[in-house]
Amino acid sequence: SRNVFLENTRIINIQSTANGGGVYFSFGSGTIRNSEISGNDATLKAGGLGITGSFGSDVTIDNVTISGNTSDDEGAGFYVDAGNGQNVTFRYITSAFNSTGDQQVASNKVESGGNINIESSIIVSNGFDLLFDATNNIINNTIVGNYSGVAIIGGNNLTETGVALSPLAALNDTGLKVHEIEPNGLAHNYVNDTFGKVGCGTLIPTDQIGTQRPVDTTCDAGAYEYIFIDLIFNDGFE
Repeated sequence: SRNVFLENTRIINIQSTANGGGVYFSFGSGTIRNSEISGNDATLKAGGLGITGSFGSDVTIDNVTISGNTSDDEGAGFYVDAGNGQNVTFRYITSAFNSTGDQQVASNKVESGGNINIESSIIVSNGFDLLFDATNNIINNTIVGNYSGVAIIGGNNLTETGVALSPLAALNDTGLKVHEIEPNGLAHNYVNDTFGKVGCGTLIPTDQIGTQRPVDTTCDAGAYEYIFIDLIFNDGFE
């Protein structure tokens, strides 16, 4: 298909003997929003998500958890090879616990002549977290663990930094699984809307599972917006 729209979708446990275990955009445009890509596998590249294309085949990924995917080659989590003039945008994604099985091969990789924009995201706990070779890049409000590649253009980014994440779990009746962040952790209230086009509470009004953004003064990085739930009170006790 030339134009794909997926929302509130679980893309899970798919196996491919080629590139692209979960979703692979090959010269097609589309959007994935408020969704989960987990447990997929590719024999070659892009275990969870693959994107390749050219001018006019733009792809946007908003509020998506990419977790527990595997590949034998690069990009167990996501792999992007965008062509000249192609726009690829990631906003509020969490890419974690993806594995190539080789610590020398990047679990998330961007090599591109296109225009790559990453906003308000978490890319950690993948071993070699991100290899970024796209010179036309803008990255803002993003936390990356092990990073290698070109100089990052943008603000309020951290590299070589970890984020504590809970195991993948469904936290409400959407059935979509996310990694919960710590209430006092680095990703909580991390987004600074003076950098980039973060869309906190406007362009991106909720998190992946429907929680209003922001819960506090500003948005959390990644696909999940932390909200305190008083389980004792909800059971009818004070």
